[in-house]
Amino acid sequence: VERNAAEAARWWDKAAARGDADAQAMLGAAYQLGAGVPRDAVAALMWLLRAQAGASPLADSFIQPTFASMSAAEVERARKLAELPLVEPVA
Repeated sequence: VERNAAEAARWWDKAAARGDADAQAMLGAAYQLGAGVPRDAVAALMWLLRAQAGASPLADSFIQPTFASMSAAEVERARKLAELPLVEPVA
């Protein structure tokens, strides 16, 4: 089976929106690396913070590099987004 980063990110997004902490970590890593999704530090940190709050050990190695690449305003925006309730997808 061929690897498909965009397809993986799509599935992680579905699971992350339903509260799966490991999927949140993987989606955050994908946003940090730009793997299958556009590179977006704010989205990356938001998902990584949610994953960390959900006790996913997968988030640990990505959080510090993500913080290091961001401005204080970006970090604050990501923190605020991470505190919002999840909106579960319809489909």
